Amino acid sequence: MAPLNFCLVSFGGFMDRSTEKKLTESAVDLGNNGKSDAVPELLGLTASESFHVKRLAVSALGKLAGTANSAEVVPVLLKCLGDSNPQVRQYAMKSLIAYGADSEKALCDLQDIAANPSEKDYNRTLAEKAVSVISEAVRIRLEKTESKCQRCSVKINVGEFARSMKAFQRTYCDKCFDEVFLKRRNYDTEIEDKKTIETRSGTLVQSDGERIIADFLHSKNISKLPIRRTDQDHRRICHPSGFLPS
Repeated sequence: MAPLNFCLVSFGGFMDRSTEKKLTESAVDLGNNGKSDAVPELLGLTASESFHVKRLAVSALGKLAGTANSAEVVPVLLKCLGDSNPQVRQYAMKSLIAYGADSEKALCDLQDIAANPSEKDYNRTLAEKAVSVISEAVRIRLEKTESKCQRCSVKINVGEFARSMKAFQRTYCDKCFDEVFLKRRNYDTEIEDKKTIETRSGTLVQSDGERIIADFLHSKNISKLPIRRTDQDHRRICHPSGFLPS
């Protein structure tokens, strides 16, 4: 049987094999020329119907790391992490590694790939490596980057940066961190001190309205509601008495 002269693509269309061959060769050549002016064409090729063309375009973008504008390339590589073809995802991860700390936004997606049991083993292994390499690149960059406390504007070190970002998603020196942490703790304590009205279940609430709701829920065998803060843009905007689990 003679070989088919087309390849099936994701949307049910067909690409002529000679066209695919020209595009793959173009992607390779653009990556090998080492010039940043090849980026626009390569970015266009990442949207190709052929996964062969797409993976080679993604690979070529990785070869241009250091000359290409990472702010332009990394978002496209991030999108390719969700491609249906495992080889495209593989080449996207390799290229993200090449962009180092500039690929920081990919860390969450890479961690998801590494933990996904349905992902190809070679991609899970590569994702773990990518997380390690990019995280280390971010750490090194932070050590060389000057950061300042958002409250007092003093310079902060890497340890202070990591501690404050983990807790508040804001940059604080240790002194301001402790003050902010203490203020939040005191606020939580103040909330608890205001709970003086006892419900049928024996819990304390702040108002008669909360008591009525709590007593109703208790009658439905829902005796305790967990508390969960609501945040928006890293700022706490609501401190509910509880929420109904889904």
